Amino acid sequence: MRDSSGSTPLWRAAQTGHLAIVQLLLQYPVDDSTLLLAVEAGTCGGRRRDDLVGLLISHGALGAITGSDGHSGNRNDQELAWWRHTLVGEWAGSYNYQPASSAEPMGFRVGQVFREAPSVLRKGLILFSGGGEDTVAPFVVYGQVLPGRSVRFVKLYPEFGWTYQGRIVGDEGGGWCLQGQWGKQYSGPPGGHFMLKSWSRNLQTLY
Repeated sequence: MRDSSGSTPLWRAAQTGHLAIVQLLLQYPVDDSTLLLAVEAGTCGGRRRDDLVGLLISHGALGAITGSDGHSGNRNDQELAWWRHTLVGEWAGSYNYQPASSAEPMGFRVGQVFREAPSVLRKGLILFSGGGEDTVAPFVVYGQVLPGRSVRFVKLYPEFGWTYQGRIVGDEGGGWCLQGQWGKQYSGPPGGHFMLKSWSRNLQTLY
């Protein structure tokens, strides 16, 4: 349901920072695009609420993966441990605009990797968070692990945000490389490409 301006109740509640109303609305079915728009609304006007954004992320704003994961508890523990070992730390590199342009510096720190509590409809997703500061402003990062050693995340500034999706690959120098595309939304046209490296971890065999 949308109002005359095309906004949903969830978008309005997130934009005005009403956490209790957001919690109430999330009890009803909502698609991924609506969730992502609500995350962006929660960062508008310098009123970013990390608790509100975190709630939206935990409800699948980065894309819900439904159904059973088919893994044993031990394998899940190994998977989470691998991602913690790989992601936590400093990431630095560059990005460019589409079409190809000169590279601009980019970087942030991942502070934690955790698994959300599973539900009847969805397995416990592996999520991560962090942040940093660049020439634009301080920002926070919220992300989700995907199959195939891939991740996607949002980089949220006080008044706007960008989405990123990429894959972790081993770097010949002995670290990890995260490379992919960025844009305004996951399903939209890419704004450009990015590549980040982490030298704080040694390569480990995938769980």
